Amino acid sequence: MAAEAPQSQDVVTQWRASDEAFVEKHFGFLERAARAGFEASGRGALFVDVTTIYDEAVSGKPRPQMSYVTRQQITEREDGKLLPLVETYDPAQEFVGVLCHLQEDIAYRIGRGRRRTPVT
Repeated sequence: MAAEAPQSQDVVTQWRASDEAFVEKHFGFLERAARAGFEASGRGALFVDVTTIYDEAVSGKPRPQMSYVTRQQITEREDGKLLPLVETYDPAQEFVGVLCHLQEDIAYRIGRGRRRTPVT
């Protein structure tokens, strides 16, 4: 999850505000996708490409492009920031979502009524 160039705090703040709105709008869909990934593969994180969010031609509804990445895959990527988050979230209450921007990915621990940003 490395950025090509350091981002200004203003840009990151804008991304986080946009991400918060995105998660609010699509929470149910994201939660179901993360739950399905967890049930099929165990702990992991739901990666969502927010640069190409919609594929309405296929589904008739807005649909984010995403992929569930398992703890094992994260371990193999040697992602020292994301792995502790994936190992410690409570799958009964929350999931880890990584919203992928053009130059930086931002990870969130996401649960009903609670959103945190522990990894950037």
